[in-house]
Amino acid sequence: MKKIFALSMVAMMAASVMAFHGAESRCSSCHIVHMAGDNSGVPLWNTETVMEGANYTAYVGYDMDAQVDNVPAGASLLCLACHDGGTSHAIAPEQGDMTGTHPIGFVYDSALAQSDLELYDPTSSPSNEVGGGSTIADDLLSPDVIGGDNTILDCTACHDIHAQGLHDSIGIAVYQYDRNGNQLFEEDGVTPVLGGMSMPHLRSIPGVEWQYNSRSQLPVEDPAAYRLIYTPLCVTCHIK
Repeated sequence: MKKIFALSMVAMMAASVMAFHGAESRCSSCHIVHMAGDNSGVPLWNTETVMEGANYTAYVGYDMDAQVDNVPAGASLLCLACHDGGTSHAIAPEQGDMTGTHPIGFVYDSALAQSDLELYDPTSSPSNEVGGGSTIADDLLSPDVIGGDNTILDCTACHDIHAQGLHDSIGIAVYQYDRNGNQLFEEDGVTPVLGGMSMPHLRSIPGVEWQYNSRSQLPVEDPAAYRLIYTPLCVTCHIK
C-alpha cells in the first residue's frame, strides 16, 4: 500500500466511545447473562444484529496489492455489529459501507510484504506490543481458520476490546460526555463531571497516546484540546 490508512479520532468521539465501553458498561456492551443472541462461538453475545459478511462493501482504494473481498468474518463481524453504520457508534456513513475505512479481512503474509515493498514482513517483524514481544503475525493477526496460521488482518490488529479503553487513562482530569456526546454535570447542573481520558481500545504500542494541543487555546480540561497520536501503531506494519 502506498498510503497509511487510519481512522481519524477526535476526543469528543472518543469520550462517547468510552462511555459505551467504559466502567459503566463493562462486559454488558458485548455480553449479556440472559437472552443472549445466537452467535456461534461467542459467549453470551449481547446482540442479534451481526450482519452476514456478504452485506458489506469493502475498501478497494488506492494502489492496493492485497486482495480484499466484501466478506469480513470472525472478530471483525462482531465489531461491526455496532460499528457498521447502523448505530451512533458507527465508523461507516451507511450500514455496510466500509469503503472509507482501513481494509480488513485480507491476507497479510510474507508474500504480500514482498509484493508491496512498503509493508513489513509480519512473520519476522516485531509487533512492538507491550506484553506481546513477538512478531506482527503472532501478536496482531488472526488465524485464517480455527487452528490455522495467523495471516488475516481484522479489526483486532489495531484494537483490543479487552485490554484498552477500560482502565488505562491519561493522568489529567477532563470533561466527561455520555454516549450521545452530551457533557455530564454534577447534581447541581453546573459543576462539570471530570474523569480520565482512556485509549479507544487501541493496542498497547509505545508512543500511542493522547497529547495536549496547546495551539487549540482550549483549557486542559476540554477533551477537544487533545489529539490522539496513533502513528506508532500505523508504522508497526507500514514502512515510512
